[in-house]
Amino acid sequence: MTTGSGAVTIEDIDRDSNDEFVYSAEYNALNLSIMKKHRMLVKIILDILFYIAMPLFFWNFFREYLGGYYTLLLAAIPGSIYALITFLKEKEHRITGYVFLGGMIVARLMDLVVSSPEQILWNDVRVNLCFAALWSISMLVKRPIGMYFFLDYASYAGLDYNYAKRHYLESPKLLKYFYWFTLMLLCQDMFLAGVYTVFIKIWGIAGYNKILLITSVINYLNIGCIVLFVSWIIKRIKKYL
Repeated sequence: MTTGSGAVTIEDIDRDSNDEFVYSAEYNALNLSIMKKHRMLVKIILDILFYIAMPLFFWNFFREYLGGYYTLLLAAIPGSIYALITFLKEKEHRITGYVFLGGMIVARLMDLVVSSPEQILWNDVRVNLCFAALWSISMLVKRPIGMYFFLDYASYAGLDYNYAKRHYLESPKLLKYFYWFTLMLLCQDMFLAGVYTVFIKIWGIAGYNKILLITSVINYLNIGCIVLFVSWIIKRIKKYL
C-alpha cells in the first residue's frame, strides 16, 4: 500500500508485477489464438487451391490436349507435392501424417495401374474402402487408430507422447472414446465410398467437375464433424491426464 507520505511499499511493487504478469500472459494467449486462426485460414485456402481449384483448372483446360487419363494424373501432382511438404513440415503429427501420406501414395500408385479416367474416379471408392478396412482392423486388434490420432494431438499440445500413450491404453474409460472416434472415421469413409459410387454411375467421367465439388464439400463437412467430436472427447479426457 502507499503511505501517507506518498512512498511506494513492497506490496505495491508486488501487485504491479502480478498485474503486468497477468496482462502479459493474456496478451500472449491472445496472440497465440490469433496466430492459430491465421494458420488455419491459410491452410484452408491452400487446401482449396491444391485439392479443388488446380484439379478443376487442369481438367477444364488440358483435357482436350492430353486426354482425360493423363490430365487427371497431371492434376494430382500439385496436391501430392503440397501434401508431402505439409507432412515434412508438421513432423509432430506422427501417426496421423503417416496414415494419410500412405493413403495418398496408395491412391497415386493405383492411378498409375489403371488405364482410363473412369477407373481413376473409381480409385476414390477403393481408397475410401481401404481406409474403412484399416479402421476396422485397428478396432479388431484392440488398438483403435483414433487413439493414435489423439496421441499426436497430445504431443502437439505439449504433453509427453509416451506418458499420454501409457494413460490412454491403461484407462478403459478413455479407450471407449477412441473406439467411438475410430467408428466415426469408418462410417465416414463408407459413406464417401457410397457417394462416389452413386455419382460415378450417374455422371461418369463427364461429371468430374460436379463430383469433385460435391465430394469436397462433403469432406469439409466431415472434417467439421470430426473437429466437433474431437473437442467433445478432449473435454472428457482432460481430467484423466
